[in-house]
Amino acid sequence: MALHGRQSQVIRYRNQSSRWRQSHLIEEYHVKRSSPKSRRQNLPALLRLSGCAAVLSLVVGASGCTSGSSSSSTDHAADGPQSAQVKTACERAAAGTAEVQFKAPGGPVDGTALKGKSIYIIPIINTGTVSEYTKQMEEAAGLLGASVVTIDAKGSIPNAVSAFNQAIARGADVIVNVAVQPELVKAQMLNAQSQGIKVIDVMNGQPDSEKPEGVDGRVSWDTMKAGKWRMDQAICDTNGTLKAGFISSDDLPMTKFLRAGMQAEYDELCTDDCSLVTTNVSSSNWATGLAQATTSLVQKNPDLNYLLPAWGGMVVQILPTMTRIDPGNKIQLSSNDLEPALLKPLAAGDNKADVGTSVGALAWPTLDQALRLVSGQKAVIEEGPARMVTSEMAESMGLSSDKSTLDNQTLIFGDLVTGDGYKALWGLTDS
Repeated sequence: MALHGRQSQVIRYRNQSSRWRQSHLIEEYHVKRSSPKSRRQNLPALLRLSGCAAVLSLVVGASGCTSGSSSSSTDHAADGPQSAQVKTACERAAAGTAEVQFKAPGGPVDGTALKGKSIYIIPIINTGTVSEYTKQMEEAAGLLGASVVTIDAKGSIPNAVSAFNQAIARGADVIVNVAVQPELVKAQMLNAQSQGIKVIDVMNGQPDSEKPEGVDGRVSWDTMKAGKWRMDQAICDTNGTLKAGFISSDDLPMTKFLRAGMQAEYDELCTDDCSLVTTNVSSSNWATGLAQATTSLVQKNPDLNYLLPAWGGMVVQILPTMTRIDPGNKIQLSSNDLEPALLKPLAAGDNKADVGTSVGALAWPTLDQALRLVSGQKAVIEEGPARMVTSEMAESMGLSSDKSTLDNQTLIFGDLVTGDGYKALWGLTDS
């Protein structure tokens, strides 16, 4: 079972091969490369963290249309003339920094449909940004008169199975599966449905993809779009000479969609000068396996100029290792999910850019989906917000580790975090 143990196979891909078969890549953005001192300054705070951060946060595509503008990718691409492919990559990466606007997923829905109902959340790992989601679910559900119970699977499928059984036995009205592979809890989800429980799948696929058996509705980001942004940024920042090392976490369902988006851009825009090596560390082994995997990847591939860990929670573990093995900051690094612990490295330029997502903001589309299902409506496409944030943007927007997660994410996503658009759909007004 992929979730139990780390695969450490390393595979080299070059653009000469027709397709990036298992496609592994990731994003980057622009900001001047900081001195080695900067990484060391951020080291103590990072070392105080433990465990994996949100498996979920994967990333991407806005909850609706985009508008506005931000830092341009073309401003910080590598020196030298740009090819047409690199220019395209820079333009597409810049588009990923645009402001995100609310788009209603459907018509109005009865905001009282969940009053007195119980919602059980089963996350594969309830740490980092996932705990942000469960907290905001509790607060937002309170506005609707619903209760929320979280049962942490702690990275274990047997624990997830047990959590489903507990929720069913306790008479849950809604079960929210957060990043637990649906096929591994299919029997439990079908059992829940047979007893009239609505099952919502969060961060396990594309928002518009077909629902797996046992699932009534989905909530997610457009992770394929995120993968495209990240590849565009990496190509732009290296002026088409990308030598990337991607650290995957294949047990997380959304990783495959991230890879698919990256592959599309890599195949279209990366030249024969590009190359990629990849390794895999399962989410249950982030705390113990990432340092070794990162060290091995860098030592075996001295030409690397980009390190691309799949998720932000991985970067939290990797940055201390990079301080040791790359003291000259030759290798650029980027991330996903805008973990709170990554704000300082982002501002310092150690973390060049992040496809920021608001896992907490997923509470609103989750509850919107729940309201529709419980009231007898059909499920709708529910998509969470995501936006590329560069070091320069972090400074200009006033992002700071001294601010709360909610305050920082409101600066990035506006009322998509506070749920104003959803409250209006539900007939709620702030008192």
